[in-house]
Amino acid sequence: MNFKDRKEKYAKKNKPESIKLNFDITMMNAFCSYIISENASIHRSSVSALRSLFNKMDEDIFENNQECILRYKFCLAALSAKLDKKLSNRDLILRDVYGIVSNKLAELDSNNFKELSNNEVDWVEGQISTSMDMLFINNNAYEMQTACANFLNCDYTEKGYYANELKDKAIIMNGQFRKNDLDRSSEDDIFTLSKAMPTIVRVQERLNRQSYKLITGMQGLNDILAGGFSGSKVYCYFALPGEGKTITLLNLLYQIKKWNKNYVCRDKTKRPCLVLLTMENKVYESFPTLFNIACSDINIEDYTPEEAMQYMIANELVVDENNPIEIKMFYKPINSVTTEYLYKLVDDLEDDGYEVIGLIQDYIKRIKPVENAQDERFKLGAIINEFRNFATYKDIPVITASQLNREAARIIDDSRNSNKNDLVKKLGRANIGESSLIDENLDATLFLTPEWVGEQKYMGFKLTKSRFPIYTKVTSFYQPFAENSNVKLVEDVGLIKPLYEKSLASNSEDAIRKNFGDTIKFSNNREIKDITELQNDIFNGGTSYRGATFSPRMGLITVVDRVPVNATA
Repeated sequence: MNFKDRKEKYAKKNKPESIKLNFDITMMNAFCSYIISENASIHRSSVSALRSLFNKMDEDIFENNQECILRYKFCLAALSAKLDKKLSNRDLILRDVYGIVSNKLAELDSNNFKELSNNEVDWVEGQISTSMDMLFINNNAYEMQTACANFLNCDYTEKGYYANELKDKAIIMNGQFRKNDLDRSSEDDIFTLSKAMPTIVRVQERLNRQSYKLITGMQGLNDILAGGFSGSKVYCYFALPGEGKTITLLNLLYQIKKWNKNYVCRDKTKRPCLVLLTMENKVYESFPTLFNIACSDINIEDYTPEEAMQYMIANELVVDENNPIEIKMFYKPINSVTTEYLYKLVDDLEDDGYEVIGLIQDYIKRIKPVENAQDERFKLGAIINEFRNFATYKDIPVITASQLNREAARIIDDSRNSNKNDLVKKLGRANIGESSLIDENLDATLFLTPEWVGEQKYMGFKLTKSRFPIYTKVTSFYQPFAENSNVKLVEDVGLIKPLYEKSLASNSEDAIRKNFGDTIKFSNNREIKDITELQNDIFNGGTSYRGATFSPRMGLITVVDRVPVNATA
């Protein structure tokens, strides 16, 4: 028998029979649930892979098991509705599968098909990949066996030829195995112009998702955030010590909960949750401030627990059907954990049935990078980098805070001593404390400075850097605090006109006019017709005034006389 005859005999003898996949009722229920699931972690390519698997099989594999055959037909119809008709709503897919009068597959109860969690989605996709591998190996194993036999049994002169044949087949098989592996993360990391449609679909699904951005209760802040806080981004607020970092973060915690009631979790089996990791104040310090913010500066210690709870309910600091977002506060001592703790924290919450939709950390100097550095600049830069990796991996916004430097403190102190306003506008990125690497690695850099005009307190906000397009020319503004409150920022979402001020300097002038009109007479009977001239002289040192005082907090002015700057008193 020559070599060719031996080759054909070996291939015929060793060709395997068709494999039968063990798709029982449990597996088919999982596939049905997967196709109609609204879990946002399921990508279209993964659903396409399931249809490719089903196209390689038929109902004969179920050996007349009518329950499995019904589910097989359901899957084919649901796949067509989802992929061909581009339906994504569970109810619409079911309506399409069962027909307008529900007479198709009427004997199959869709209540068997429950919503899937992220872990269950991972399991189903693992089964899809494994099944695709098994079918591919089954259909190609005999060719590999033949190629190996050819190499082993051929003459030495033919070894090179059959070695290359075996190598080519191995490359093809390895490529198919890679295709069968459903890498859900790769879809969002690759764009191919000739295959742009899947990317367009994914982008539109993300942008149109009701929970795409977390809005705040402040129109001005939403504007400079391009609509709100976005997933995968890191935001940092900079301020001097004791000038509003923690208060602002707590206001954001409350406002995000209050103004995102319709948030839709990507994992429909989970409940939405906001996390505050405080490394500055303990929970018993942070919670009373949050209570004051929600309840308009009411002190929690002045009421019984039952009364305090009623105030919380009245001010939407509660979890119910209409306001489902949970708030979780965690305290960790300074430098007691690294950024790796964020993953454990979020994973533990997922195990408890929560989907973390945003994480606020107070503040970056209190946490350690995974790989510590001696130089503080590199340490802080590494922390922000690790925050970005975490935000990207979990696809949630991370909001944190840090310090302004000494030069910023000098600018602010000098301006206050000179009774000047619009302090936040005087600051720039050079005023970030200790490390330019912080700013370099951030997605958004914002400055904070508190100011007073008369009895009204404001928080100045200024955006100095963003890695996203914004559609407003107002990149700095002054948000008022609520009346008689030093902690609660006014919310103006839903109002026709925002309540922020673009400048406080004009407010100071208005305060003078309100108290004194447009003309002020001095003891020497001279007049100032333009009040702006008087204000500029007092603020900027153009003229020295005997007995002249001006209080931006009180809005009052007292003038006895004015003399040239170098004049002798």
